[in-house]
Amino acid sequence: MLILLVIFVLLLLGTCGLVIFMTERAFGGLDFVTGRETINQVVEIIKQRHLDSGIFYDLGSAGGGLASKIGTALPKLQVTGIDDSGLRILLSRIRSVFQNNVKFKKENIFKIDVSSADTVFVYLPQDIMPKLEVRLKKDLKSGCLIITNKVSFPDWQPTEKIKELYIYAKI
Repeated sequence: MLILLVIFVLLLLGTCGLVIFMTERAFGGLDFVTGRETINQVVEIIKQRHLDSGIFYDLGSAGGGLASKIGTALPKLQVTGIDDSGLRILLSRIRSVFQNNVKFKKENIFKIDVSSADTVFVYLPQDIMPKLEVRLKKDLKSGCLIITNKVSFPDWQPTEKIKELYIYAKI
C-alpha cells in the first residue's frame, strides 16, 4: 500500500511539473538550462575558493535545476534561487522539497537584496547583462564571486574563464 502511495505521489508531481513546464512555454517563458558538466565545474569553483558554507544566489533560477543540484552537492551552502515566475518557483519548490539548504523566491532580480551573497550565478540573456552588471557592482560585498554561464558583462573583466564560465570577483 505504501509503495502504491509513493508511486501515485511521484506520478502526480511529475504530471504537475509537466503541466507547469508546458504552461511556461506557452506563455513565452525562457529557460536557460545549465548542463551537468557545467554544474560540476561550478561546484568545484566554489569548493576551491572555500565558499561551500556560504550564501549562493542563482539569479533567474527558472525550474530550479541548478540551485537544487548545487544544494545537493554542497549541503553546507545556503542556496537561494530567484525567478520572477510564480509557476517556475512552484516547480522549483516541489523539486527541492526535501532540501533544507535550498529555497526559492519569486522576486525581480533587479530588486532582490543580494548584499549577503558570497557567490552569485547568472545564466540569462546577454541583453540584460549591462543593467545587471551595474546593479551587482553596486550591491555585492567585496570578495563576492560571480559566475556567469555563456554570457559576460560588457565592462567587467573576468578574473578567469573556464570553458563557458566567466568568473568575476567583486573588489
